[in-house]
Amino acid sequence: MMNKEEFRELLLDSAFFVMACDGEIHDEEMRVIRDLSERTSYFEGVEFDARIENLTAELKSNSRRACQTYFARLRE
Repeated sequence: MMNKEEFRELLLDSAFFVMACDGEIHDEEMRVIRDLSERTSYFEGVEFDARIENLTAELKSNSRRACQTYFARLRE
């Protein structure tokens, strides 16, 4: 069973991959996710900037593998 921090990280990953599914990461989409991070407890305990930076690097490096990794985590 997943703990709250793992769930919140997966929630942020989900928001990120939904945002990036069209092949682009738009500034407005990032602003919405950042605003959610700052105004709600959805991503509480998650190092937002570091996680987004890591996901962006993974996606740019190998988008197929990044998506496969995300979906594997989601299945768990």
